[in-house]
Order: sequence, then structure tokens, then C-alpha cells
Amino acid sequence: MKNITIMPLIIILSILIFSCKKTEDVVVLPETKTDILTANVWKANKAYTITNGVPKLIFERGITPASDRNDLNKFRLTFLKDGTTTSIDADGVKGKTVWKFANNETQLLIGDLDKQSAWQVNKLETGFFDYSESNYKIELVPE
Repeated sequence: MKNITIMPLIIILSILIFSCKKTEDVVVLPETKTDILTANVWKANKAYTITNGVPKLIFERGITPASDRNDLNKFRLTFLKDGTTTSIDADGVKGKTVWKFANNETQLLIGDLDKQSAWQVNKLETGFFDYSESNYKIELVPE
């Protein structure tokens, strides 16, 4: 009688033990700054002017009205892995430029082939991009 009640238990345990497969460890490589930058269409979230090192908020998405001269609601910037960008400026005009990282990816050079402006990369992570130059700072988020 004991053999009859133990046998189903042994069968169930055997099925559970032998049906479990070892999962392979998945190695997730960290995203590069280029991966993060080129993964999204970026839109302005906040913009600041900088005077004597002091930032002054001039645009905030959802707060700055479309009639304001600092309205950046239409602004979009897309970085492509081939080193080009597509953009839509504050007035809705489309454009193209070139870009590349410089100084160990702490600067972003952006502009025409023969003349590029250097922007300081303050923070670049999945879902947030903050860059600045001497008198202007902008925070971008994915569209």
C-alpha cells in the first residue's frame, strides 16, 4: 500500500526535476552614448539662457504657451548613426546637419561639414539628454 501512494509522488518529482531546463545567462552589454543618442527622436523639455553662469528658465514643455517667443514645442532633433541629424526648429522648419562626439564623448560637435559648434554633454542617459554651451542649455526627452 505504501508503494502505491509513494509512486505518484516519485513520478511527479521526477517530472519536475527533469523538465526544468537550465537557463543560459544573458549578457547585457551597456548602451553606448551613441546608442542612447540615436535611439530616439528628441524634443525639448526645458531650455535656459545662461548669464554670468546663472541659468534662467525660458521654456518648459506644457507650461510655456505657443505664443511665447521662446516656444520650443515644435523642436525635434534626431541623431542618426551615420553622423547626420534631422531636425525641426522652433518654427517648424526642417533641417539637416552633421554630428560627432569629441573629447571622450563629453562634447557634441554639431553643424555643417565645414563648421561645427561644440556643445557640452552634461547628462546623456536613456530617456534624458542635457547639453549646453556658454549661454544656452537645453534638456531633451524622447518624443
